[in-house]
Amino acid sequence: MLEQYNDVMNQLFLEYQEGDRQQLLKSAKENYFQLTGKLHEESPYFETKMNAFNHWFVYSYQENNSQERVIDLFLNKKKSLDKEIVQTLQNTRYSLFEYLRNNLKGQVVFYDWLKREKVILDSSHKDLGFEKKDMLIARLAPFQDHHYCLPGFYVLPGDVKRLVRRQANLVRKQKVQMSEEDFLLKLESMKCKSLLYPHLGPTQIFTF
Repeated sequence: MLEQYNDVMNQLFLEYQEGDRQQLLKSAKENYFQLTGKLHEESPYFETKMNAFNHWFVYSYQENNSQERVIDLFLNKKKSLDKEIVQTLQNTRYSLFEYLRNNLKGQVVFYDWLKREKVILDSSHKDLGFEKKDMLIARLAPFQDHHYCLPGFYVLPGDVKRLVRRQANLVRKQKVQMSEEDFLLKLESMKCKSLLYPHLGPTQIFTF
């Protein structure tokens, strides 16, 4: 599935390599960095940051205030794509997850704190190296009965898990004026800040 997925992503980004659309991609990147912070190219997390931007651009960015996501505009033009990969692209999930365990089949089991449900990852993810109760901001791509964790996820510091869970519940119940996406982008921003200023404790950075 990931090979098909990457092929579609390559097709999509080829459309933003010149002219006005290249400028639109550049403008979107500046917007994303304003929302989530910017890392130096020398940072070991720079590739993660760029993967996170790519997926934000595809799944969240609305081109020229069209009210349609980049992925929707792309799919409207690509009627010949395989139906299963189209469903994957339309239903990719951005959320706050907690690693629970590997089940008896060796599959990674996540808990989605915004949807309040367990999610099983494809068996190809069994060696990602998560520790029990790791919390992460990630995008999952569904395909058939399983999910794939897309590149560009961030594991949050252990010291702030209780605070983050509490805020996730407030966002989910709409008890604060913050959308789920704004909450997740704020977590990305605070994670980025923690990488830039490692001398600060996580509880000094992760505040709501």
